[in-house]
Amino acid sequence: QEREYFSSVLRYLTSKDIEITEKYLDRVFSLGKLNRHNKSSSCDDTAEVLFSKWDYWQRDYFSKMLSCFQDIFPKAEELGYKFSNFLT
Repeated sequence: QEREYFSSVLRYLTSKDIEITEKYLDRVFSLGKLNRHNKSSSCDDTAEVLFSKWDYWQRDYFSKMLSCFQDIFPKAEELGYKFSNFLT
């Protein structure tokens, strides 16, 4: 399910301009978890803490770009991502 969702989001974000092969997906998912976002993470800093350390212009730009993809927020939040925390 995660692999299928990743593929669909990637196709959406790139307007289907790239080929997403099984080999590519194998490589991506062999990396394991990166950018952990939940409380069981071994990372000391949450995404919110890291975001707060960015310069104002970085947070502002990221927020503006992220707001263009609000239609994927519900599915992302089902998977544990809280993108709405990064909108200013």
